[in-house]
Amino acid sequence: MSNRFQVNLLLISIIGIIEASSSLYSVHSMESGSIETSPPIYNVPSGLALDAQGNLYVANEGAIGPEYDKTIAKTTPDGHSSIFAQGFRNPNGLAFDRDGNLYVANFADSVYKVTSEGKVIPFVTGFVAPCGLAFDKMGNLFVSDFGNNTLAKVTPEGKAEILPIGFVVPCGIAFDKMENLFVAAYGGNYIGKITPEGLFSVFVELNGPSSLAFDEEGTLYVGSLGEQAVYKVSPEGKVEFLAKGFPRLQGLVLDTKGYLYISSAANHTVFKIYVGKPGLPLPPIGNK
Repeated sequence: MSNRFQVNLLLISIIGIIEASSSLYSVHSMESGSIETSPPIYNVPSGLALDAQGNLYVANEGAIGPEYDKTIAKTTPDGHSSIFAQGFRNPNGLAFDRDGNLYVANFADSVYKVTSEGKVIPFVTGFVAPCGLAFDKMGNLFVSDFGNNTLAKVTPEGKAEILPIGFVVPCGIAFDKMENLFVAAYGGNYIGKITPEGLFSVFVELNGPSSLAFDEEGTLYVGSLGEQAVYKVSPEGKVEFLAKGFPRLQGLVLDTKGYLYISSAANHTVFKIYVGKPGLPLPPIGNK
């Protein structure tokens, strides 16, 4: 086996949602980003999130049946799947707050809060097409507005403030452990970085970045909608190809065991790749 093959060999499995008796399907090997697929389980999966117990949540933009249209699905670590919440127009980005509530970017003007019991509550409105969500350590929710080229900061009470930094079609957003905020500017083909002091810079250029996730060592994983691929970016900005073959790549999330989950809307599938480094934990409680 060549060194090149060893470097690029990853384990990939396909996650089944929507009342699948077991969410883990057969494991596939991958060389240089090529990938095998299985029959579709999702219909247009987009945003992804994990709670503190390791349950995976998936925003389902499409309809598999009337009861599954525009829903959030939940899969437990042992593979049991169910519908967690429903009634959304176009659910996209997902994020958990420090109290275990799930926030949903409804790609149609608003953000909803969903309690741990699945109760859906309107949280903030006034957006054009909210896409990415991320919480800081103080409990403020940051929202990228794909349709308005803006980034907003929303307090725990629901008061929104537009930041004085414009982006070209922003979508995925994520904080690193130093509280720098990274924004995937899909239309600008770059990832922006905003320091806690509010200083902006272009961190790295990539074709059509759409989703972001950090591991605990500061490596940034980038889903490229333009390339249908995933890249790793070091803290210094060095870009490394990881995997490809994900049409309409919509979401990324890392679990505590070092698995990266990738939603491919066009494939109606969520993929799972072992990358060896766990993701950042949920934001710790700050001053309330």
